[in-house]
Amino acid sequence: MDDTWYRGLVTSKLKLIPGVNETKIIKVKVNKFVAGSIGTDQTICEGSAPSPLTSVTPTGDGVFTYRWFNSADGSAFTLIPGAISETYSPGILAADIWYKREVKSTLNTISCILENNIVKVTVNNFLAGSISADQTICEGGTPSAFTDVAATGDGIITYQWKDSPDGIVFTDIAVATGAVYTPGVLTQDTWYKRVVTSTLNGTPCVKETNMVRVTVINFAPGAISADQTICNNTVPSTFTSVAASGDGVKTYQWQNSPDNITWTNIPGATSATYTAGVLTADTYYRRLVTSTLNGTPCMLPKNSILVTVNNVLP
Repeated sequence: MDDTWYRGLVTSKLKLIPGVNETKIIKVKVNKFVAGSIGTDQTICEGSAPSPLTSVTPTGDGVFTYRWFNSADGSAFTLIPGAISETYSPGILAADIWYKREVKSTLNTISCILENNIVKVTVNNFLAGSISADQTICEGGTPSAFTDVAATGDGIITYQWKDSPDGIVFTDIAVATGAVYTPGVLTQDTWYKRVVTSTLNGTPCVKETNMVRVTVINFAPGAISADQTICNNTVPSTFTSVAASGDGVKTYQWQNSPDNITWTNIPGATSATYTAGVLTADTYYRRLVTSTLNGTPCMLPKNSILVTVNNVLP
C-alpha cells in the first residue's frame, strides 16, 4: 500500500441552505521496504568455519537495524548475541546450522520487521576409521594385509594409501585406493596410513587414519673362516668369526655336514665361535645366525668352510 492523504468534509444545513467545510489534511505514511537477502547454502568440513554470510542490502523507507538468529533444526531459531551487523561470520562449526536475519526498519518512531531467507550450513561429519596393526617381518618378506575399521558418516567415501620411509614424509601408493591394503616385499622399515576423503554436495573433506609401522629386520650374519687341512685324528683350529651386526638380538647355531648338502645341528654349539673335536673325515661347517626383534625371529645361514682330513696310509 502506498502513502495516502486523508481529509474530512463537514456539511451543515441552515434553513435548507447547505454549507460545507473541510477538515485538516492528514497523511498516513506507509513504511515500505525490501529486506534484501543473505547468502546461499554452504557445505563445509567439520571443525572449519563457513564463508561469511553475505548480504543484499535492504532498500526502502526507514533506518535499518539487524538481528541474526541460528537454529539446529531449521525450525526453532535462537538469537545470536551481538550479531547485529548487516553481514555475519559464523565461527567454527561441528554440526549443521541454519541462519536467518531479521531486518527492522524504523520510520517516524514506528518499527516494522521483515525476515530474510534461511540459509543452511551443512557440516560434513565423518569418521576416518582406523587401520592396524604394527608388524615386524624379515628382510625380503611380505607383511600381512592391514585390517581396517571402515570409515563412516556423511558423503561419498574414497581412499588413498600412503607410505613413508621415516614416518614423516608420505607418498601416494599408486592404485592403492581400497579400504584395505597389502604391501609387497619390503627391505626396510616402512610406515603406512590411509587418507579418507568424504565428498558431500561437491565439497571434499579429508581425514587421516592412524599410522602403522612395518619394521623390517635388517642384519648381517657376519662370516666364519677359514678352510683348513689337518691330519687324521686331530683337532682343527677354532673357527674365527666376523660378528653378526644389525637389528635384533643375535643367537647362533653351528651345523656340520659330510657333503655340504645335508646339515645337522651340533648340540651345545651356540656361541659366535666354535672349536670342533677330533676328526677322521672331511667335514663341512657353517653357522646359522638368528636375529629376534619384537618377538619375530629371522634366520640367515652363512658361508660354509671345509676341514679336510689328510688320511695317509702307512
